[in-house]
Amino acid sequence: MTLTRERPKARLGGRVLAMALVAAACWAALLSLASPVSGDIPQLRSSSPGVGSTIRPDDLVLTFDRPVNARLATVRLMDPYHREFDPGRPAHSGDRAETVMVPLPKQKYAGTYTVAWRVPAGSLAVASGTLTFDLASRSPVQEAPKLSGPGVLETVSYWFSQVAALAATVLLVGAAFFVAFVRPASAWSTRVRRLVTYGWVGTVGFTLASLLLFGPYAARLPVTDALRGPLPAGTFSSSTGANLLARLAILGFGGLVLAQFLTSEEPRNDRERLARSVTVLGCAAALAVTWTLCVPGAPDLLVAATVPLAAVLVLAGGLAFSLRRKGAGAMSAAAGAVLLAATAFPLLNGLPRDAAPQAAPARLDFGLAGQAGYGFLDVAVAPAKTGENTVHLTTLDTRDIATDGSTVTAVLNPPDHGTPVPVSLHRAGTGYQTGSVTIPRPGQWELALTVDSGGQRQDIYGVVDVRDAR
Repeated sequence: MTLTRERPKARLGGRVLAMALVAAACWAALLSLASPVSGDIPQLRSSSPGVGSTIRPDDLVLTFDRPVNARLATVRLMDPYHREFDPGRPAHSGDRAETVMVPLPKQKYAGTYTVAWRVPAGSLAVASGTLTFDLASRSPVQEAPKLSGPGVLETVSYWFSQVAALAATVLLVGAAFFVAFVRPASAWSTRVRRLVTYGWVGTVGFTLASLLLFGPYAARLPVTDALRGPLPAGTFSSSTGANLLARLAILGFGGLVLAQFLTSEEPRNDRERLARSVTVLGCAAALAVTWTLCVPGAPDLLVAATVPLAAVLVLAGGLAFSLRRKGAGAMSAAAGAVLLAATAFPLLNGLPRDAAPQAAPARLDFGLAGQAGYGFLDVAVAPAKTGENTVHLTTLDTRDIATDGSTVTAVLNPPDHGTPVPVSLHRAGTGYQTGSVTIPRPGQWELALTVDSGGQRQDIYGVVDVRDAR
């Protein structure tokens, strides 16, 4: 007597509907959880306290031109007596997402403090810089504290987990497509089942590793700090963390498709076989986007299309080769390898590159008659090179609090006293104005600012050292 295994039967319409719902769930998870990583570098525009401050606050607050991930930032201080102070992990000031705040030492000394700071910018670089501030009086400026660079272990571990997850996904998608379209009968094959299992478990495992390692990698901290303090929360609140969580959600829904393929009966016709293959490619495309969203400027649509296609060609070719269809197998595997290499290039090319250190905002004081007529202007011009530049102006009162009590206009005067270049400013927040200006040549440009408060005006001047962008 011959024994045969029969797969549970289900209605064709129900199976197709279930596959369509799972594919839709994958894209819903992607659209609801994922977030593209920005390649823009946050610009420090103000600090409190600042140069010339007479207050003795409890906290140091750095204000940027855009929201930043404070939990992954680093701040170190040097007091007037050359003693370094670690204030601990930063946080936001209140609900202001554009700020980084750390507590100042309880024992404060009059004089000038030096600060070194670092803030993650996307997943590939960090913005950093140094500044000074005064408490009650000024003193000789001390050397800025040294911040540790990116650790080899943290960088290699994080990027290895990302690349390994990509390789596991290729294995997973290729094996799933082989089962769904090329040879559905192989679902009972031990070899194919192992490939599917290894691919799914590998992608989930290495994605979890990436989620664990991103915090130390981005914050430039030892990998042993991965689960300490605010690092996990910093990872989850970052765009990269959101993309990794979306990847895990897609893998969860994809696991349902795999379970259905491996336990249900074979497709009854070409229509059902096509529906299965489209489901695999749809889920794989959503999965592929989670990598490109982690790399600013990566060609999302190209990668989303080529990762599934490369996976299909590599695995289908390999399996066909193993079934002695050597000609077709070799051609498919070779084409898939080329596509995969072209796809992985923007990912591997996105190794960390730190942005150039930023100059501290210049602080200018102004004084006009009236209660709201005295205060400070924190001025930042970035990148201070020939070409397009952005001017940031923050108006502060004597307590270093941003205020709308005054309006400011700005003009850049060239080094040769030629035609002035006006700066078109617009309000971007409380006490904050910003605008773009094109600086045609290098040199020391004079920034002429006119402060208008209550109908009274005062002209104040600063110098911008513009470098050649070439």
